[in-house]
Amino acid sequence: MQIRSADHGDGRIESVELSSVATLAQSGDVVASRPDPSPFQQRWTELPARWRRAGAVAAVLVAIASAGVVGGIEVRDRLQEQRAREEIRLGMSIGVWASSSTPPGGHVTYYLRIRNSGLLPLEVLTVHAADDRVVLTARDAGARLVAAGDLVSVPLSIRLTCSAGTDAPVPQQLVAEVAVRRGDGRVSAQRPILDTALVDDAADRVCSVRPGVRDYELSGPIMNVTTAGGAG
Repeated sequence: MQIRSADHGDGRIESVELSSVATLAQSGDVVASRPDPSPFQQRWTELPARWRRAGAVAAVLVAIASAGVVGGIEVRDRLQEQRAREEIRLGMSIGVWASSSTPPGGHVTYYLRIRNSGLLPLEVLTVHAADDRVVLTARDAGARLVAAGDLVSVPLSIRLTCSAGTDAPVPQQLVAEVAVRRGDGRVSAQRPILDTALVDDAADRVCSVRPGVRDYELSGPIMNVTTAGGAG
């Protein structure tokens, strides 16, 4: 409001000017307002305070339990993965190599083929198998490394002892004991069942000619078993 005065000689004149300012909402203005509570929120606020506290505690416990379940699943998966990595999976079979001319008179070599189907390398320490007729061991002393997915051949010594007058059928299987060292240094004994058909065929031929032969080496130079003495 403004007051103006003027003097016209014959008296004083005062005039009063009134002014007002109105602020109108402009286009695009946003007026913030609090939304109405949802039915759930309204019912929640109507509950007694002790019930709301109990509900909050229950929600926290559920969250902790859920986190524990997820963590347990993760631990279980890691343990299963670790066990799969450390699992020993070896395939074993007996093979034979023979030459009729080298060296003169011929030569035969038996060996144990070992395939490592696991995920970690292993070392083969010892090989042993025996029954009433043959004793099977590794010819080379010391550890032999078998990489993951690899195949190695371990030369075998097979000592044969024949029993005179024994006509019982010879089983063509033999339980072996193979000691292997894992990557963590631990030693484990594997007991594969070996198919010994190749060994038994040769042993049968020798025993049919020399039924009393003892400690005869099947791996090595081919000898005339009719003149072979005790040790081959």
